[in-house]
This record gives sequence, C-alpha cells and structure tokens, in this order.
Amino acid sequence: MASLIAVPLVSSSSRVDWYVSAGEAAVGVIPFLVAPLSVIGDAPKLHAAVAAVALPSGGDQDAGLCALLADAEQKLAAGATDEALQQRWWIHAGNVIFNTGVVLFLGLGFHHWSAGIANGVAGAAVGEAIIFTQPTGTVDDLAVYQRGHLDGATSAGDRSAAWGWFYRTTF
Repeated sequence: MASLIAVPLVSSSSRVDWYVSAGEAAVGVIPFLVAPLSVIGDAPKLHAAVAAVALPSGGDQDAGLCALLADAEQKLAAGATDEALQQRWWIHAGNVIFNTGVVLFLGLGFHHWSAGIANGVAGAAVGEAIIFTQPTGTVDDLAVYQRGHLDGATSAGDRSAAWGWFYRTTF
C-alpha cells in the first residue's frame, strides 16, 4: 500500500504499475482477514478456560476438567489441520497463478513488461515467504501429544532450529 505514496510523483503512464502494486499488496492481506489460523482465536479462549477451572483436590476427575481436556484436544487437532492446510501445494499454486496474472495484466494490457515482471516476481517471492513462515508448531505439538509424550521433555515447544520452517514443507 505504501506504493500509493509514489503515484503523484510518477508519470501518468506509469501510475497503473503503482496501482497494481498496491492492489497486489492488498490482495496479499486478504487471507489473513478471511481465513486466519484457528489457533489465533482458540489459544486465548483455552488459556482463559484453564484459568477458570478449579482443579480437583481429591480423587475423582471433575466433569468440567474432562470437558476442558476434550475441548483442548479438539482445538489441537483442528489447529494442526488448519496449519497443515495453509501450507499445501494449492496455496503455492494460487500464489504463482495470481502473480502470473499480474505479469500478464501489466504486460499484455499496458505493454509494461518490465514493471509486470518486477511486480510478479516480487509478489511471488513475498507470497512464498509468507506461506513458508506460517506457523506450523501445532502440527508438531499434535504429533508429540499423540505419541503420549506429555512430560514436556520432547515437546515441539523446543524448536531450536531457526530455519526449521524451511526444511518442513507440506506439499
């Protein structure tokens, strides 16, 4: 959207390039608004529910605690599925197709091939960076939970590899 600042400073024939760039950036934000990761909304609600449940002091499990555990398990599974879907091949394909459309729109429509290629390549690179840096920790947390490693020693919370997201792609 910052590219709109330059619009008054460029020639009128080049303004379409800047408008397309701004529009491309706006389209890149839409997935965050339309389909945010479920864990973003679920985590605060779950933390509040855990704080509100009184843990039993004796032998029998409280029905509220069991319901909370079932809800937490459901949210963990749903969050892991959501995170995995955000990294699937069709997300990458959509990014490439959209940015190819930008190249063709500027190139064929306005004969601005240089600007089209610059916008398309930059848009594809930014789109891929966004896709590859989406959180995927819940996928790992679910796998750890399903293996029964509940002591925390082998939890996915220990993500010391700074580039772990680079090596873990879900095509």
